[in-house]
Amino acid sequence: MDEQKILEDRSLYEEAGDVAQQRWVFSGGNNPETGCAKTLYLLDIGVTPPRVLSFGVEGACTEFHWASWGKKRSVIAIKSNVKFVYENGKLTPPPKDLALITKIDPPRIGSGIDEKKLQPFVREVSPPK
Repeated sequence: MDEQKILEDRSLYEEAGDVAQQRWVFSGGNNPETGCAKTLYLLDIGVTPPRVLSFGVEGACTEFHWASWGKKRSVIAIKSNVKFVYENGKLTPPPKDLALITKIDPPRIGSGIDEKKLQPFVREVSPPK
């Protein structure tokens, strides 16, 4: 097997995983504005080439809460039950709506949630060189 780094971050640690499908969720370093993780990473080495996606909600706490791993569809939830759906190699964030605003975990520090800054995101991560 060709050994190649596909994800690098000094503060990553395994939070949840599906060994059978070779998918894991990792947490990155803390965001000084929120006191919570800056991003979560979905690592899928069960596909070729392996995929790494960063995801979370800007302006809120992005802490892993739970995951439900299915063969075709998986759900990854951050605090407080804000759900991202992984299906057919695509991670879909929740819509930015009233439900998100009322569910999302407020930052641990600062003045609370700024609805203007609140933005769910999913980004493809390129392997380190």
